[in-house]
Amino acid sequence: MMRRNSETGWSLLVVLLSLGLAAAVTAQEREPVPKRRLRILAVGDAPPFRQEIRDGVRHELEAPKGSIPPRELVASTEGVEQGRLRVGLKRVSPPVVLTGEPQQLVLSEETKAWHRLNVPEGGDQLAVLWRDPKERKWSKTRSLVVKDGPEFQPGQVRILNVAPVAVTIALGKERFVLKPGASSYRKLGVTEGTRFGIAYALPDGKGWKKFYS
Repeated sequence: MMRRNSETGWSLLVVLLSLGLAAAVTAQEREPVPKRRLRILAVGDAPPFRQEIRDGVRHELEAPKGSIPPRELVASTEGVEQGRLRVGLKRVSPPVVLTGEPQQLVLSEETKAWHRLNVPEGGDQLAVLWRDPKERKWSKTRSLVVKDGPEFQPGQVRILNVAPVAVTIALGKERFVLKPGASSYRKLGVTEGTRFGIAYALPDGKGWKKFYS
């Protein structure tokens, strides 16, 4: 009898353990995926201001097609809208909230797909957009997605190279090269100004030309 009761007890224990594991798995499956934010920064120069006079009144003309990014974009994943983004040159957009897993985000102008972003897994992200340097139109857009979280501390600067060529960065006494599409974090002096300059390699290999200082 004791043996039989012992076997019954073990059977109940195994059943209870099995039920407990099943409940844990179910709870894990139902656990919501952490949310994170994505912002957009479009960089580049605005087209020249144009206006015309009609009936003695000056009217601003619309920018030529493709010279600026769309003012509003619809962000969606797998056909499901995730939010709308207000886009302006050299202005960071308000964020759109996404789930934490890696995903391809489609940016659409109204109902027409405009650009696609591959958003990596986890954490807040910043998508930097710029127009194709050869086409020089926003209909041909390039992008780079970088982290936008707490690892970016006060007193730091993040430098991204969106040029089609490698550039040399002069930051204070430091010199370093950034390849196209690469980014780098650097610390700045907090009590005094830091000199900054950019140079790019000449195509004939005869040195570097200063672009910004």
